[in-house]
Amino acid sequence: MQNTETKQIAKLRWFPLEVSDIIVLVIIALTLFIYIQVKDFDFINYDDPKYVAQNIHVMKGLSVENIKWALTTIVDNNWLPLTLITHMIDVQLYGLKPGGHHFTNLILHLFNTVLLFILISKLLGSQGRAAFISVMFAVTPMHVESVAWVAERKDVLCGFFWILTMLSYSHYAQNQKKAFLVLTTALYALALMSKPMAVTLPFALLLLDFWPLRRFQPERGLKQLIPLVKEKIPMFVLSAISSVVTFYAQNTGEVMAKLEYLPIDDRLKNALIAYMMYFIKLLYPTNMAAIYTIERPAPIVKTLIAISFFVTLTALVIIYAKKAPAFFTGWFWFTGTLVPVIGLVQVGSQSMADRYTYIPSVGIFLAAAMAVPGFNDKVRKMTVAAVFTGIIIFFTLTAHKQVSFWKTDIKLFEHAIAVTHNNYIALSNLGAAYMTRKMYEESEIVLSKSILIERNYPPAYVNLANVYVRMGKFDQAILNYTISDNLRPNSPYVYNGLGVILMSKGDVKGAEMYFKKALSIDPYYISAINNLKRIYGNNK
Repeated sequence: MQNTETKQIAKLRWFPLEVSDIIVLVIIALTLFIYIQVKDFDFINYDDPKYVAQNIHVMKGLSVENIKWALTTIVDNNWLPLTLITHMIDVQLYGLKPGGHHFTNLILHLFNTVLLFILISKLLGSQGRAAFISVMFAVTPMHVESVAWVAERKDVLCGFFWILTMLSYSHYAQNQKKAFLVLTTALYALALMSKPMAVTLPFALLLLDFWPLRRFQPERGLKQLIPLVKEKIPMFVLSAISSVVTFYAQNTGEVMAKLEYLPIDDRLKNALIAYMMYFIKLLYPTNMAAIYTIERPAPIVKTLIAISFFVTLTALVIIYAKKAPAFFTGWFWFTGTLVPVIGLVQVGSQSMADRYTYIPSVGIFLAAAMAVPGFNDKVRKMTVAAVFTGIIIFFTLTAHKQVSFWKTDIKLFEHAIAVTHNNYIALSNLGAAYMTRKMYEESEIVLSKSILIERNYPPAYVNLANVYVRMGKFDQAILNYTISDNLRPNSPYVYNGLGVILMSKGDVKGAEMYFKKALSIDPYYISAINNLKRIYGNNK
């Protein structure tokens, strides 16, 4: 007779991989298919210079001095030292070859997707639903901007620590060991140091307490909430500090839109429209662009539809919170984590941005996964699998195509102009991209068009002035610099441009004065630094 051990050996499966292993391999394969092309991509002229390509500290690589700088400085009106340090590490590894910087974003997105699968499997106890959510997270075209754009390292890095924070918290909720709560708080701090959008994470943890952790049941009274909030006080404090720092940084940088330019009712309309558009694009991704401009005035019909959409869904998930808690958590995960970037405190001129959905999208995918009931019979299971496969194929091919537009800034902004209406920001950036390639006539045409659409957008005037400087049309350049300065005074770009004109005319002292004025506003502005070096070098 065979002993028990022999029988067990005889029953070994012919296929050595577990289901979870296969899911992870599929995630990796799909992600690589979509994003491996980024290794051949360039930096683009939209924020990449601020973070890497022309950042004098990041360009020097990792050092104690540069780490101190990252911890104590504001870049692009945000405090995100951990993101800056990862860029320094990339420079140490790859130099300024953009392919390596893109590859790091890809690796982080891969980690995030696999970690999300582990997290959802733990929370739901269902590998099938976890596979749906994590694969959708991996392939949705709405995440292309976060992964294919070097400057959005902050998104994928913040996402990495966000998911780790939730994993640590799920361990704490299970065994109540204080060590995991301390670890959760530490990981949360790292998420905030990557991108301040993580301020909503403690609130997302409260949603998990409601469902699926079920640490809070409303029918038992609100007193249950008190200990759940108390244990998160350190995180709420970190969130408050980060919010104050971010508000100060953005207000100091004068990137916040003034109420007279964008009244509160217009901001509210735009926010509601943005919620609706994010939801639609997550379900049916189309006409995605690097930049979406605000429609002013907001279309009445579109606004009414957006209001109805938001109010109806919010009311439904609240009414059916007890019967369908997954929809409650999913919807408020989506809407709540978007609050910092939804436009009520308007930063910049965009109406929305695909990158903002990187973490919020999980809420929609979570609700969608729970909307499909479990089936026992094979026919229904096969039908669900077929539909899921069709969705994944569509999303994967769409994402692959969308990634290709990020290869160069010209391709990126030409696409944005093609799929949006009157996109004066994309036109301005396209003009700057043409200028760097010495396509001055083409640049002048698109920049003039940008100004015709929006006469109160300073960067378009600066870019057009820069083109005129290169064309030797100094009077026209000065006129455009002056208009920009009237719209947004004390711009380092204007002072630097005026300095270049004076230097071209032989007025070295006047040029030096303007370059110094530019550096008094932005001490790290590399063009002004290089121009001053030229002056001092010529005077030796």
